Amino acid sequence: MLYTYEELRPQAIDAGIKDSRIHISVWLQTQGYIRLRKQINRIRKTYYLKPL
Repeated sequence: MLYTYEELRPQAIDAGIKDSRIHISVWLQTQGYIRLRKQINRIRKTYYLKPL
């Protein structure tokens, strides 16, 4: 399932991670999430995939 940064941010803050995009991104990668970047109509969005 794909998640956005905004959906996963509260989980990271609850886990005690500093509230910055870099800290949260690194924490998500250590939790097993894979970062995917998609560009649609020149708007780039970052999604995180959690493999089963």
